[in-house]
Amino acid sequence: RHILDCLGALKVRLSEEIESPALINVFGGAVTAIVNHITEDDLIDSQSAMNLLLETFPDDMKRKDGRSWLPLHWAAALHDTAPSDLLDIIEKRPFNCIKGHLHPNKIGEFEPGDSYRGLLPLHFAVAVQHPNIRNVRALIESSPTTPSLPDHRGWLPLHWCAYNCRNLDVMHLLLKHFEDGPFTVNKRGKLPFQLSAYNRYTEIMDTLYSVNPEAVEGMDYNGNT
Repeated sequence: RHILDCLGALKVRLSEEIESPALINVFGGAVTAIVNHITEDDLIDSQSAMNLLLETFPDDMKRKDGRSWLPLHWAAALHDTAPSDLLDIIEKRPFNCIKGHLHPNKIGEFEPGDSYRGLLPLHFAVAVQHPNIRNVRALIESSPTTPSLPDHRGWLPLHWCAYNCRNLDVMHLLLKHFEDGPFTVNKRGKLPFQLSAYNRYTEIMDTLYSVNPEAVEGMDYNGNT
């Protein structure tokens, strides 16, 4: 049901006055990704599709927030989105770069301090294991402040990258645009280096350690190291 809600929300946005081939491509890509997964073993069920989204986008809030996704969130989260499609959506809807997935639809423009809620498109883009760096770069260039913006749980894009991404170029790009990232804790007191332990990709851990070696002694608010 949740999967249909997510795709249904995107489909509704395709019915706007200005028809966009990029949006159609993103919708098609989302459907294809889900169908390919749930038909691998000839078992077509919504639970398999739901598991796919939860595994691909490691965020336990997706079940209740999916209906609020904008097309740009989907474009950023699907690792195989064509850069040309992402750029087209950004150019036509620039404010969506700073709208979180919990963002109320009634707010149409950027309002500092109350303009985004939840995960931004950049958070989604760097949370997948093998993101397209051209898409990540396009999102940052369109809104240079986004690498420094935390989501509703205090996670910077760097936290998400440390947690699941395995593209070192993406990690270096985030570090370049927000040098304080490795020293910033989320709402539970965890540094990006601590989250990289879940990733189990040593090159990501080594990169974060080289920037902030004291992080190895870090302790979150629950006393976990």
